[in-house]
Amino acid sequence: MLKATIVSDVHLNSRGYGNDTSYVEEQGQESFREFLVSLHNDLKPDDTAILILNGDILDINESWFDATVPWDSDESNVERILLTVLSKIMENNAGVFEALRQLLAQPNVELVYVFGNHDGLLAHYPAAQAFLRQALLQNAPEAKGRLFFGESYQHAGLNLHVEHGHRLDQFNNNQHTKHNPALGDVVNVLVVNGFEQRVVTKMKDHGYDPDEINDVWQQLSEIGLLRPLTLFPLWLEMVSTQKLSLPQEKESSLKQLIRESLYDIFRQHTTVRYFVEKLHVPAWMLKALAKNSLRFPIILPVLSYIISKLVRHASSNTQQYRAAQKLNEAHGYRLIVYGHTHSPTVESLDHGGYYFNTGSWMPIIRLVRKISKKTTPLDYLALEDRFRKIYQCSILRIEKDLSKPDVPAEYFLQTLRNGQITERGSVFL
Repeated sequence: MLKATIVSDVHLNSRGYGNDTSYVEEQGQESFREFLVSLHNDLKPDDTAILILNGDILDINESWFDATVPWDSDESNVERILLTVLSKIMENNAGVFEALRQLLAQPNVELVYVFGNHDGLLAHYPAAQAFLRQALLQNAPEAKGRLFFGESYQHAGLNLHVEHGHRLDQFNNNQHTKHNPALGDVVNVLVVNGFEQRVVTKMKDHGYDPDEINDVWQQLSEIGLLRPLTLFPLWLEMVSTQKLSLPQEKESSLKQLIRESLYDIFRQHTTVRYFVEKLHVPAWMLKALAKNSLRFPIILPVLSYIISKLVRHASSNTQQYRAAQKLNEAHGYRLIVYGHTHSPTVESLDHGGYYFNTGSWMPIIRLVRKISKKTTPLDYLALEDRFRKIYQCSILRIEKDLSKPDVPAEYFLQTLRNGQITERGSVFL
């Protein structure tokens, strides 16, 4: 029996700020490790198994805290930092990597790693791929021919096409040269990564106690879970008021510290240069916006609302579904699988077959109220409970009896909610 399993967006990273490199296995990582163990235990001697990791399995961008940016022209230095980042990710996710090693130790298992936007550096630096090969093949060096890396994956026997999907998103399409990053990469590395560190440093300088600082940092470290990320000014407003039990004077002070930290980032020469290049706006406009946001705090939430309306379709399943329709019509693929949007779904295609998105093993934070034509910026500012954290992803399993070539494959789409995997449905193709 041929068994193919597809997952995406696990976002294994190295957490901690400053000198704190401590890591606690969160629900998504724990569930993923347990899933890999179950995959190994369910293997039968006559099975041929293919595990397809469809992008953003390793979150290199979120783990990059070096002053040298990943797209720097000094490639040897970037490669050195990249290998260090990979080492930290593996150290902080030792259980997951051990489960992957155990899988590859089985002679009937193939592992396919498709590049995403958060791990796109792997495509540019073969040394990083070699580093992962060595780490994953410790238990089975002879399995070198069963571990593959690529931008996409196709399997003719299953009529299957798999890719991460970020190339359909104009803000995260990192199919550029090593030195020309996507806007999403710039935001992740230059804005998101250093932001919580700046706030924590300012809180220490202003005399906040360790428990208050840790509480704030835990909230700020979730910025990357926002969908879309452009909502972060609204979310930060909530973090500084509704999620913390602070005295009024400290609450006001925290708001100011957060705004000052944003201002510090957006007045940096490197950040301004990349935003001018990617957004095609003059530098004076960005600097004026950052400066005036300190004087008029409503600017950032309103701007966040406007931009979120503009980009809400940029990384949606709608774009992917249209692309799947074209692939289905042009190449005849009957199973077309994406990730990237963190929104699991399955939809039938006009010419037969299905489009899937396998979601994310990490939670997402979305606005409770949906952006619509009737919603105004003031509606968002007035919301008392603006955001909700959602744990949901899907696992796509495909099975085909190789001894019966005329019998079509069968797919099983399973949904994982709050750490529990429940079967959602199955259909013969």
